[in-house]
Amino acid sequence: MLPARSLVKNEDGKVELRFADGQKQFADSFADDMRLRLGLRSRSVWSLRLAAANQRHNLINVHGQPNGQGLQGVIAVVPYYGDHRFLPWFLAYYRTIGICHFVFLDLSKTSDLAAYVAGTTDVSVWEIRNKLRVSDALHALNYLRHRYARDGWCLSVEPYDLFVFPKSETRHLQDLVDFMTYERQDHLFAIIVDAYGEKPARQIQVAETFSPLEHLPFFDRVGYETTLSEKKKTAIIQGGVQRRLLFADKPMNAPLLNCAPLVKIKRDYYYTSATRQMVPDHLNHAHSEWHTSISACVLRFAMLSSSECLHIARLIEAAGLNSDRVPPLYAGSEALAATALKVEGSGQFNSSQDLVECGLLNIGQWF
Repeated sequence: MLPARSLVKNEDGKVELRFADGQKQFADSFADDMRLRLGLRSRSVWSLRLAAANQRHNLINVHGQPNGQGLQGVIAVVPYYGDHRFLPWFLAYYRTIGICHFVFLDLSKTSDLAAYVAGTTDVSVWEIRNKLRVSDALHALNYLRHRYARDGWCLSVEPYDLFVFPKSETRHLQDLVDFMTYERQDHLFAIIVDAYGEKPARQIQVAETFSPLEHLPFFDRVGYETTLSEKKKTAIIQGGVQRRLLFADKPMNAPLLNCAPLVKIKRDYYYTSATRQMVPDHLNHAHSEWHTSISACVLRFAMLSSSECLHIARLIEAAGLNSDRVPPLYAGSEALAATALKVEGSGQFNSSQDLVECGLLNIGQWF
C-alpha cells in the first residue's frame, strides 16, 4: 500500500509532495508541479508492476491470440469504448503503416467488439470482469502491453487517433523503429492535437463506415506552449482548441497534450497517467541529450464519436490521469462537439509536412 501523500507549498513557495513516512519531493517549476500531480498514485515501479500483474485475474481473452508469442513487429494496444464506426478506418490505416497485431481492451457497455471482429487473425480482444472499476483500465492496459510486447515495440493510441510521424505517407512503422533503434531511442514523444471540421461535429452526418479525416481536417496551427522541467528534459505541452475556447481565462489549467505513444517495452516500463506520463522518467523526455529527436503527432477525431462513448472514454481517462487537477481531454471533446471551431488561422491536414511546418512535428536526424 502506498503511504499517504499531499501536495503543498512550503515556506519558500515551492510545491512539495509530502508522504506520511516523511519523504519529500519538490517541484521548482510548473512542469515539475504537473509531474508530481500526475504521479501521486504511481510512486514506484514496484507498485505499478504489482497492479499490472494483478490484472491477469481480472481480464478475459474473448477473441484472438492470447499472448505475443510468435508475433514480429509493432503491436498496438488500444482501449475500445463502443463506437464501431471507427474500426474499419482505424484497422485499415494502422495495417497500412505496419501494425502487425492489435490488442483491444473492450470497455464498452455492450461488450460486442469480439463479435464485430470475428474472423480477423490479427486482432485480440480482452474484457475486464468488473466493468464498474474504471480505475483498473490503466493497469489492465499496462498488463496487456507487457503480455504482448515485452522487449518489443508497442503503440498505445485511442480508437479515434491518427498517429502521424515524419513522412508517414511513404514510410512504415518498421522504418521508424529501425531508425530509433539505431539512434538508441526507446520511446517517441508526441503531441495530441484535436481535429475539427467546417461545422460543429454534432451536425456532421457520417456513414456506417467512414474516414474521419474527410469530416475533421482542420486543427489549431498555433497557440501551443511548452513548459520544461528544471533540467530542461521533461516537456509539458498545453494549447490547441481546448485551451483556446475552454481555458482562455486560465490557460495553465488546460489539459496536457504531451504523450509517449510508441515505446519499446522493457521490464520496468509502465504508464502512470493515461499515456501522458511513464516510468522511468527518461521516457517523458522529448529529446536526447545530444540532439533533437524525431517526434510524432496524434490527431484525435473524438468529437465525431457518440456522447455515450465519449462519456465512457472520459471516465476511463480521468481515472487513468490519477488527479482531479488535470482535466481529461475527452471532457473537452464532449464540450466542444456542438461548437463551430474553425477560425481564420486554422490549418488543414493533408500530410505530415503540414505538422512539420507549424512546429508540431520534429524530423530530428531522420532524412
